[in-house]
Formats: sequence, structure tokens, C-alpha cells
Amino acid sequence: MFASLLLTAALVAPTPAPQDQVDPLTFGSEHAAVWDDGVEASVVSARIFAPTGNAVGLAPTETGIRITIKITNGTPAPLDLTDATVRLKTGPDGVQAAQIFDIENGLSLGFEGTVAPGRSATAAYGFSVPPDNTDLLDVEITPVDGYLTALFEGRAS
Repeated sequence: MFASLLLTAALVAPTPAPQDQVDPLTFGSEHAAVWDDGVEASVVSARIFAPTGNAVGLAPTETGIRITIKITNGTPAPLDLTDATVRLKTGPDGVQAAQIFDIENGLSLGFEGTVAPGRSATAAYGFSVPPDNTDLLDVEITPVDGYLTALFEGRAS
């Protein structure tokens, strides 16, 4: 299924070139990307957290960032979120952040399973970030394969 993306009432072409991208949305549940089929996504929060000793993926000198994502199924059919992707780039140079897996902090694979029509799912993702880069976070969300990616920006608290 391919859906074009509506961001703040601006229609984005089905396959936009990078120069055609609209400005990123800000973090917060009140700032949702909305696809034309009714699927919505938002970055609910971005918080600094302390990974446990069993965490995998944290670089020795870096900080843990917990990103909470909400996806709402506004379609009339069940929506499989198994292949949803969330990525994080940090700082002015857009340094790609490595994902942290920390079961004790509730950070595993992210979204799993299917969401019924009219329902929402929330999942948390952990990332390893240089400590100087927590003020500029760029989050990319692709809820389902074939959908355009929604872009968000904000800072960790």
C-alpha cells in the first residue's frame, strides 16, 4: 500500500526529491504527520535516560536517548506495524545514532503486531547519542513499508 503524506495541510508528491521535502514537524503529540489514508504518527517525547548494565548499543562516551512514538490507524482496515522504522540523526551534522536495546528499560524492537482501525500504538526506541548532540534531534518515522517518511525535530529533555 502506498500513501502520500500530508504534513500540516501541505500535500507532498508521492516520490518527492530531497529539495521538495517540507519542514520537519516538532516533537509533541499535538504535532502529527498525517498520511492521506488516515494513518498518523508523532514523536510523543525525547528524553535522556540511563541505560542499564545489560543494554546493548550504547557507545562508552555517549548518552542514552529514549524516543517515544505514537502511530494511530485512521484506516478502515487493520494496520501491521511490524516493519515500522524509526531513525535518529543528531547535531548540526546529522550524525546517525545507533539503536540501544535495553529490555529492563522497555527498549526492544519497537512496534510489533497490528493496530485495529481507530486505535493507536505507542512504542519506545533507545539511541546512543554524543552528549553534545542532545539539543538537535532529527527523527524519521516510516509507519509501513511503501509510505513516505515523516520528519520531526526537537531536543531531548
